[in-house]
Amino acid sequence: MKKIILLAFLLYLPINSFAFSDPNQMIQVKPYGGPLFIKGFQSEWDIPILIYSDSDRKAYMTAGSIEFAFAGTTYLQNGSFLVRVCIWYTGDKVRQRIIEDMKRWIKNQSDPEKYLNPKFFTYECCDIGFDKKENKVFLNRQFALDRDGEMISAYLAERVIEDPNSFFKKLPKYIDAALSWAKEHPPNSQVRRFIESRSREH
Repeated sequence: MKKIILLAFLLYLPINSFAFSDPNQMIQVKPYGGPLFIKGFQSEWDIPILIYSDSDRKAYMTAGSIEFAFAGTTYLQNGSFLVRVCIWYTGDKVRQRIIEDMKRWIKNQSDPEKYLNPKFFTYECCDIGFDKKENKVFLNRQFALDRDGEMISAYLAERVIEDPNSFFKKLPKYIDAALSWAKEHPPNSQVRRFIESRSREH
């Protein structure tokens, strides 16, 4: 994972030249599944970094999230962060559990009986934040995507994750591990000087 993080951090550039006109396209999908590019905070196409994997799902954060975290002072000051995450659900049972949770929160933009079922629902994109001072995990935006990476439902309001067994509750430790490693291995001296200067300020 460390080599992947370093490579993505070295090569990161907003990939606007690959952008599609479809505003509902959140992921560019590889031929056999999984994200090739993920739409970032400002609708740019961004590089996915694998941070978690098991038999039911794979979780990715965007390379731009590393740059975003280091551009502000919150992460460097107290470890809090906000990142764009994509989850690829590979198991039918976990998809069904996620769908039941989504039905309580997401405003459906299409027929829920047609799209919010394991046959169509494949990916989820969200902005996940961690407030280290308050020890709270929250979702800022949440998108359900079909097998082609197109948005089928969305929930845009912030909500705090209360369930201790929620995958989102466990995810920040993997995100923090990726950010911490990137902080210790910046791709060039300019980034290193930037990080060190911010660290001294706080």
